[in-house]
Amino acid sequence: FLRVDVILLFVCGWIISIFKKYICEKQKIFTIILFLACLFLIFIKEFYILKFFSSILIFILLFNRKLKFYNIGGLSYLLHLYHAPIIVLMHPILLKYFANDVIIVLLQFFISVFILYVIHKLLNYYQIKIITGHRL
Repeated sequence: FLRVDVILLFVCGWIISIFKKYICEKQKIFTIILFLACLFLIFIKEFYILKFFSSILIFILLFNRKLKFYNIGGLSYLLHLYHAPIIVLMHPILLKYFANDVIIVLLQFFISVFILYVIHKLLNYYQIKIITGHRL
């Protein structure tokens, strides 16, 4: 029920966390070695193993970085709850104007994100937290 690659990447992250101090000191060396390994795997066209090496490389490049994240808890909560009703309501309207199913799906996605973004901004402005589960 669990994929082997997920377990392998979890174990790699666990090993990296154990040797955190050593990896931080030698980060450039690890990065170069993993980058060269990725290039070699691309060269020999071994793409299944490449995904492991490239994900570990990305993890080491981002390891101990101070990243600034935006507070999107309220927006993601709104998207999670209300994207489906908006999409269902928009489908018959969009079907009148567009025949291509791909365009309809893309428009449903972008319009629902836009509508919920506007709702999120309005809720933020008026400090109405109950609709977003107090995640503004």
